[in-house]
Amino acid sequence: MPRRRNRRQDIYDLNRLVAREEIDEELKAEILTALNAKCQQRGLEPSRESLDNPEIKRRSGTDWQSMKLELGELPDFEACFSRVSGFYRHLPW
Repeated sequence: MPRRRNRRQDIYDLNRLVAREEIDEELKAEILTALNAKCQQRGLEPSRESLDNPEIKRRSGTDWQSMKLELGELPDFEACFSRVSGFYRHLPW
């Protein structure tokens, strides 16, 4: 949250990954370990509810439509954010 940049590309990329790949429980544990380590380096404390923060969602959707110029077809932001936040909540916290 302290970083003040928008995260549109992050949600797009994570959505593609989560939608297309089989991610088993072992890999989910590895992802959570890496996420916690990165957050610790930045002085952040992530939780299962972190993506429920309205400001995170707002930043994630800012300039979403601008990616249409780069990508052509663009998936719906709400659907992408929902998939990513659902995956995040189901990490082995």
